[in-house]
Amino acid sequence: MDKRSANKASSLQIISEWEIPWKNESGGRRSKMLLEESMTSLQFVLEDYDRDSIFCRLNTLGWEEILAWKGRWFQQEVEYSGTYFVLAPGQEFDSWTAGEEGCQLLRIGYTASLFGASTSHGRDTHGKPSIKPRQYSQFAWNEIPRRRLSDPGSRIAELSRSSDGMFVTSLMDCRSGWILDEHQHPSNVISYCFRGGGILTGQQNEVRFRAGQMAVIFAGTPHAFRTDLGGASILVCTVPPLLPE
Repeated sequence: MDKRSANKASSLQIISEWEIPWKNESGGRRSKMLLEESMTSLQFVLEDYDRDSIFCRLNTLGWEEILAWKGRWFQQEVEYSGTYFVLAPGQEFDSWTAGEEGCQLLRIGYTASLFGASTSHGRDTHGKPSIKPRQYSQFAWNEIPRRRLSDPGSRIAELSRSSDGMFVTSLMDCRSGWILDEHQHPSNVISYCFRGGGILTGQQNEVRFRAGQMAVIFAGTPHAFRTDLGGASILVCTVPPLLPE
């Protein structure tokens, strides 16, 4: 198993992107493998693109989810900034070009094995439907109910969901000083913080969780989170508990 794969010896694992060197690719692309799980072909890859470099699909046989939050890019002369989209197996994709300041994104890749299902001609009904590029202003935000009088509140946008409801990707916009009380999930939770941060508390440890870090929390693990003064933006993925022991 890759050294950045999730290790169930710890119920809460932090992966810091600055501890992983950039891998130089062709065409002005650099990448960092944050998480790789061979059993389910699940990958979380951070990518950085130079000005005028071209983005394309890496795996047309599986799904690819893209969250771009830094820089701007162009597709068919349309300019995008903060954007999310889903590419289904076999789906053709018009390549896009990074703008003047380049672009940075997180790519989530996986195949049908994540859902315990087989594919037919590269497609599987248990996966996620394709989603066209959607900018932050187009997300459907919902307020998270306040639990205390001084609660500054937070909001969440569900970005995509598999047909079985087991693989859900959401974006959390956590306001300054917000507290998420202790709770647990029936699925594994993989979260990437790309702005701000706070304190993440697990079963036996308390760690600082900030921009540039990924947290892997295994199913059934009690955990809580409180944001720093600057708040936090976090991509949250619930994943079927299929990671190996």
